Amino acid sequence: MAGIPERIGYLGEKRYGLLNVIHHDDKAHPRPMIPFYAALAEAPAETVGKREDYPVPAMFTSEEEVKQTFEKLGLEKGRRLIAFAPGAEFGPAKRWPDNKFAALAGQILAAYPDVQIVLMGSGNDKAVCDPIQESVPEVINLAGKTSLKEAIAVISQITLMVTNDSGLMHIASAFEKPVIAIYGSTDYLHTPPFSKYSEIISLDLPCAPCQKRECPLGHHNCMKLLNPDRVFPAVAKYL
Repeated sequence: MAGIPERIGYLGEKRYGLLNVIHHDDKAHPRPMIPFYAALAEAPAETVGKREDYPVPAMFTSEEEVKQTFEKLGLEKGRRLIAFAPGAEFGPAKRWPDNKFAALAGQILAAYPDVQIVLMGSGNDKAVCDPIQESVPEVINLAGKTSLKEAIAVISQITLMVTNDSGLMHIASAFEKPVIAIYGSTDYLHTPPFSKYSEIISLDLPCAPCQKRECPLGHHNCMKLLNPDRVFPAVAKYL
């Protein structure tokens, strides 16, 4: 194309097209996601602001949408509602084992019998949600049973969410709901929940974060060794 140089920037390989500004980031220690993308709208700089210095997404839903969704799903409005998000589309390395979620559900219901616990996710998450319900029949399994709009309506009413690093985590954050986020293979400094009412639970093993879909060492200790007793106090803090 006339007037456009063939080679505009260099990062170890040729770059073509209309790229004219390159933002470098330390791959070993990437900045949080929000400042990372916000930097694309600014001039290149050695430093960027903290996550708290940038606006974050906010979500809203109507009372009518909530009412219709709760009636359809058989949820009791007015009772405290805890959402579990046991899935993670990226891969199994991001998932806290379903037996750990089940044990945590049992602990919560024993201590707080008035709460409702819902399991949330797409149809792809049924494989991890169904065993939890089998172990703890009192939980309500909504995996694959809601549209995204309905899931958003449910999340707008929760007391808190216990979740892997997932999209549902960020929806809960956008409603400023308390989020108990469990991290293993991914970097909580890069993609943290942005709700100010968030707790990050991680063992911080030397091999983490590996950023892999499956554990490259074959043991998945970053999640398997993280017991519900480590998560329950964070839940109790908000109940």
